Amino acid sequence: MKNLALVESKSLREEHINQIEVLEKVKAIKYLTNDMIVSTKQAADYYEVGKEAIKAVINRNFKEIKRDGLKVLKGIELSIFKGQLQDATHLKYVSAFTIIPRRALLRIGMLLTESRVAEEIRTHLLNSEENKPEFTPETAIKTFRLINKILDEVAAPPENKLETAKNIFGKAGIDIPVTIDEINTVTCNQKLYLNANFFENLMKKNNWSKVDLAKRVGTTRNHIWRLISGTSAVGPTLERKFIKAFPQFQNSLFKIK
Repeated sequence: MKNLALVESKSLREEHINQIEVLEKVKAIKYLTNDMIVSTKQAADYYEVGKEAIKAVINRNFKEIKRDGLKVLKGIELSIFKGQLQDATHLKYVSAFTIIPRRALLRIGMLLTESRVAEEIRTHLLNSEENKPEFTPETAIKTFRLINKILDEVAAPPENKLETAKNIFGKAGIDIPVTIDEINTVTCNQKLYLNANFFENLMKKNNWSKVDLAKRVGTTRNHIWRLISGTSAVGPTLERKFIKAFPQFQNSLFKIK
């Protein structure tokens, strides 16, 4: 079968591992925590298989899935985790507990052969290959900037951040960083600017003035003029405002220089 290619090829799995949005497209997920963590049982429920099937995939591919954030909590880490749950009664007598973030959940689906849901996920991933946009260096840096923020928020270990950067930059033909310092240099030295051509066409199409655009975004006309002319970069606050105002165009709003 075509979608078994993902089961058999680690390099193909790496190409698709960042497409975690496909999980919710195929089936709703009941998360254990607000930062989108699931338990082994929840993973089994999602893929409609027994817990032993999930455990078998994890055991056979532990090193690979561990890089996606899968972790076995014990001792103090487990106590802290229990304290984050609204109801931890089911963990009262548990001395070790496996947590599975979305990226690891997706990889399990790439490897799980006895699940209808996993098969559907692999089909979605391979079908998207035919229509995926060109992954340019600019797109890679923008993508990693976003993922980097998420990794920082969840205090992801450095090796996860490094592995993610290698995957993203490698796709775009950028020199692959080998240290965390190199990653920070790449992301911090790049400034975000408004995509002037896109906004000029958007204003022309909708007959908007710079004042109209400023009102939609929540800033001033002069600020819009500086952004479109390229004399000002887009800061984090304004970046969020533009994405909120034009969520359907978020991949076209900015350029990185």
